[in-house]
Amino acid sequence: MLFYELCSILWIKLLNIPYNSGVTNADKKPRDLYRWIPWVLVPAVFIIYASHPTRKFYFDGVVFASIIEHGPFEALFNPHHLLYTWLFSAIHALLEKITGADIKALYIMQWANIALGSAGVGLIWKLVYRLVRDRGLALVVVLLGCFSFTYWHYSTDADVYIISTVFLLIAADRLVNITIGDRPENRPPVARDFIFIGFFQAMSVLFHQLNIFWTAAVIGCLVFGTVPGTGNERWKFWWIYLMSFAIPVAMAYFGIGIFVLKHTDPNSFIFWITEYGHESKYWISSWKDIPIGTLNGYLMVFFHRLSITHGILEYDIGLAMEQGRIFKGLLKKVFGYYSLGFLFFMYIASLYNVKKYARQFPKRAVLVFSWLAPYVLFQFFFMPMNYFYKIFVFVPLLTVFAWYGQITVTSEKKWLKWSLFALFVIFTATEEPLLAILVTIFILVFEFLTPRKNEIYRQGLIILMIFLGLYNYIAGIAPESRLKNNPEVLHAIELQPYFKEGDLLIFEGGYDYPDGWIISALTRAKVINLEEFYETTQDERDGLIIMHENQGGNVYIHPNVFLGSEQVLDCAAELGVTPEELMSVIGRYDRFDGFVLNGQEFEILKIP
Repeated sequence: MLFYELCSILWIKLLNIPYNSGVTNADKKPRDLYRWIPWVLVPAVFIIYASHPTRKFYFDGVVFASIIEHGPFEALFNPHHLLYTWLFSAIHALLEKITGADIKALYIMQWANIALGSAGVGLIWKLVYRLVRDRGLALVVVLLGCFSFTYWHYSTDADVYIISTVFLLIAADRLVNITIGDRPENRPPVARDFIFIGFFQAMSVLFHQLNIFWTAAVIGCLVFGTVPGTGNERWKFWWIYLMSFAIPVAMAYFGIGIFVLKHTDPNSFIFWITEYGHESKYWISSWKDIPIGTLNGYLMVFFHRLSITHGILEYDIGLAMEQGRIFKGLLKKVFGYYSLGFLFFMYIASLYNVKKYARQFPKRAVLVFSWLAPYVLFQFFFMPMNYFYKIFVFVPLLTVFAWYGQITVTSEKKWLKWSLFALFVIFTATEEPLLAILVTIFILVFEFLTPRKNEIYRQGLIILMIFLGLYNYIAGIAPESRLKNNPEVLHAIELQPYFKEGDLLIFEGGYDYPDGWIISALTRAKVINLEEFYETTQDERDGLIIMHENQGGNVYIHPNVFLGSEQVLDCAAELGVTPEELMSVIGRYDRFDGFVLNGQEFEILKIP
């Protein structure tokens, strides 16, 4: 009954229809069922996330788990996720000691994300509601966020993004308390507020380096007077915040970098903390990568594998009939166009209405846009198509979507001209002129033919939220949670009984072939890829085999490692050697029978 009444109130309020609670006694206040939202939302989301833990693990998390299971202590400290692997290594060791059982670190990391991701939804709701002040609208956009593919997937995966986001949300919650407050009058900030904010942002940065950009949100609130107090008070708060943020980060990086990893040379230390930034593959190669890459990145935040590339939205009816996937294909085709139009319209319209937001919600606008801007600008140039980095700006992004439903928008010729120009340039450049036409029609209809834009917008958000969840569940979450659809994980699980402590497996490729790392994360065997094995000296290769034999183990060769296999050919091409030369490092060893799994033989290598 409570659920039914809550749904009724939500739908009625979203459409701005007066609600009669049925209470006729003037002395009684209407029941505020919205107060139950956090208590219902978090456990409900936890049940949904926990019912479909992914089996399509992201590569980074698999490598981190492999390091926890088998890697040296020094390997626990990735400079861009400094404390993540170390923390879960400690948790993993503690749980195994308490239970006396072999527990896989990958699963510990995954279930931690399920719990933290669900709690994060509650924090996102709390923040968005305070920034929007419309509970119904806030609830819809928060549901849009928690059922977006990126947040849903990474809340069921084993990786760093969720835990880093939760620390950031805790810091943001305190910043909102002292800038926006639950009442028109703000609570005067005190020094401990900025100690709290600085410390939790530092924790967020130590789990993901990119969250250093959130400093702009705090600076924006202090500089533009969003934080109450005199100029001198705000200057004092700035220094307190800076010390509370910088000291933990500096202590962690200098302590680990210098005393654990021995980066005593300044150049070596700086190169270490900026490691990925030196790789050109992460940066844009052309200016034209920015518009398409950025738009695709934000689309994939919300929709499973929905991006704008040549032919991506084409749908072959005949092929679909053969495969029995008519419904799924039509859903992707029709809903894909609707979603692209609606989301693209929201992005453009939100940017266009920055001034309106600032006038109507001045303090909230400073916080939201100073949080959003540095992340967005950075990702114009660094992996613009990346979608999981965008979890860090979920709160301001969802807030902007909700604000649009509160503001009356007037159309102007300049707005129309430039939006249509942008549409045709972007979509025609991707050879999707039909998409350009459909999105343009969507904007024209919405802007000029709907007399009640806010009401239509709210209804559109509800429809988008419902279909978003269904689409992501059908196309992504459900299939990726099934072992049969993830052969690498299934293969690793099947191998568990065959490997023991001290075993080493040489697998077929470099970092482009993560199946070896999955085997390492889920079995007792250490792994080394063929590329790395080739790059060691002959004495080191012999020493590696002897070391594992002395530990009571064997050195196995994966059945996919043979001359002519696709993996070996790719690995040889990457190294710039012939496949024969690459395989020569294996050919000098004697081979003995190991074990057979699914018709594939895992042979043992021994020094002749």
